Amino acid sequence: MRSDELTEVRAAVARVCSEEPQMRASLERAGDASPLDRLIAAVRDGAELSELLNELHAALQRCGDAVGVFGPRAGLRE
Repeated sequence: MRSDELTEVRAAVARVCSEEPQMRASLERAGDASPLDRLIAAVRDGAELSELLNELHAALQRCGDAVGVFGPRAGLRE
């Protein structure tokens, strides 16, 4: 992973950690908090996070959160 991608992942994880209750509430209102649950499990396990962050980002945007987990960025680059 490039250093700019690592920086983006760290910032996204920090945002998820600080806004987890609000993110969970939005996802639960939409009927599916599993993207958040999978990400939290992956963080605990030390697993790869990029794909899970992208999934959570998309789920949050579908719930009306325009910035998702990445802020104004569209998501991680391949």
